[in-house]
Amino acid sequence: MVAPKSREPQIWGWLLTHRSAPGREARRYDLTPGHSLFVISHEAGRSVDEARRFFFRGTAIDYRSGSVVFGTDGARRCWGAAPRAPLEGEYVTADWSVDGSVHLGRDLFANVPLLYSRCGDVVVAADSLLLIADLRSHLDHPNTPDMVGLTSRAPGGTLFGQQVSMRTYIQEITFLPTGHELTVVCGSGGVTAQVVSTSLPEVFEHDDEDYAATLVRCANNVARLAAGLCQVEDLTPKLNLSGGLDSRVVLAGTVAAEVTRQFRFFTQGTNAVNQPDFAAASGLARHLDLTLKPKALPPGPTRSDVDWDVLTLWAASGLGLYDYIIPRRRSKDPEPVIPVLGMGAETVKGNYGWRDLPGLVQGLPGAIRDEVHEELVAGLDSLGVSPEDAHALEWHYVGYRNGLHGGRHVANHLTGISPLEQRDLVGLVHSDANEHPRPAKGEPSVITDLLIALSPELALMPFDDPKKDLDVAFVRSRADRLSERSRRLEVTPFEIHGHPRDVPEGPSRASIEIARIHGMTGVSGTAELLELSRGAMDVVPTGPLRDQYAALHRAATARLVTQQAPMGTVAGVGKLLAVLALLG
Repeated sequence: MVAPKSREPQIWGWLLTHRSAPGREARRYDLTPGHSLFVISHEAGRSVDEARRFFFRGTAIDYRSGSVVFGTDGARRCWGAAPRAPLEGEYVTADWSVDGSVHLGRDLFANVPLLYSRCGDVVVAADSLLLIADLRSHLDHPNTPDMVGLTSRAPGGTLFGQQVSMRTYIQEITFLPTGHELTVVCGSGGVTAQVVSTSLPEVFEHDDEDYAATLVRCANNVARLAAGLCQVEDLTPKLNLSGGLDSRVVLAGTVAAEVTRQFRFFTQGTNAVNQPDFAAASGLARHLDLTLKPKALPPGPTRSDVDWDVLTLWAASGLGLYDYIIPRRRSKDPEPVIPVLGMGAETVKGNYGWRDLPGLVQGLPGAIRDEVHEELVAGLDSLGVSPEDAHALEWHYVGYRNGLHGGRHVANHLTGISPLEQRDLVGLVHSDANEHPRPAKGEPSVITDLLIALSPELALMPFDDPKKDLDVAFVRSRADRLSERSRRLEVTPFEIHGHPRDVPEGPSRASIEIARIHGMTGVSGTAELLELSRGAMDVVPTGPLRDQYAALHRAATARLVTQQAPMGTVAGVGKLLAVLALLG
């Protein structure tokens, strides 16, 4: 937050109201003789280098230098400062200069959300929509319902289960998608906020390198990263192994790096629903003589300074941005591990099925169809992508859903590792060099080739769905194609800077208290959440929009009560609770 010094009493009053102690969670720094920077973060001092004037919290993966960076100490060791160019990983960063400017950035794939708002002569940026709205109210600035934002989020389906454009539920608060950063400048004329954006086709531009060369280099990155993580002291890399493709690629990376025995593997328990998934994962474990531990919800938080429940943690982070209430109760796993994830593969395989925009909106209710279409076009425009682009919706996935979905755990911790999130893989799949263009679900893709490059043997083993199984002749032909550029992977472990324990975990005390004040606390059962979310109907204006939100509630009730679907797979309740908390 950047504010005139005359505003400091109001800001400190707001922080103290929400139990954020000066020094521990909130720090103030001089920008100019008349302006201050406030940094609000759990254990803020651990993420600030005051001498070098930068803030860095999270984990960065620098593929060009072959480095993994944890926390401020790691950033200091690796670069001497915060990274200015976005890198893979999950982190947020800020640096401020002696001339009064502040640059805010985050990881390349925007796994950490970033929003901003002007409150007169105050500019605030945060990862929480609810926190910004609360501050605006405290500073006597309105939170005006954005009817276009409300409408664009009203449909069901995964594309609408999170932000679809830079609009939010509140007119005065703006969401920054992938490819966007923020610079705040203090001058004699006051404070200005400048959004700096780069089109996604430019951010992920392929360098015209041969397909096989790019593919093998990215496969090598997976193996090198796996090898490097095994060098972290006192922690073990952990992989949740499924019967699908994505986690198997990461497993193959451990095999190629010859570090499989140094990983710990978990999987879903067996039941009628996931029996094929369990069977495929168990087959891999038997083949490699691995022990699979049951994947279970960790029992309760580890932070001693604050307790939270499912609803509070979600409201402090994802409310209004990501509609799925995932039951994550604690900040990290109960065992000392580094979570290694299969997230990011959908940026390459195609999450929305390579569909076009007109075909997608055709099935929407006529009363909201045109507004939703216009806002999807606006969302694409913010990414520098034409709605006529054959890959438009998949670019939209990279810009919006990928980070909010794949980074949904960042409220708990900022130490996840996603080896399949690589800039060069996204560039390759959207280039003319791609040898698997626009693959349908289950068809060979760039991710399939990654698996084959790392371990043809694992590529031939059964998957959870026989339709995914790969033919021997196909695997051999692709292995031959990829070996044209490299007979074997050269696995030099990534260098590790810092340690995961250097990264503070969990949201700020202010975020937790604000969520509670807005009624997001105490309930977590299906019936309770459905009843609480019903209150949003009194907030949404009457007419087609209220009818659509009422339909969301009915659909959520059917999914949760009749079909017994898990809460984390139903977006409707989260949409309604966001409306209730922000506008009620």
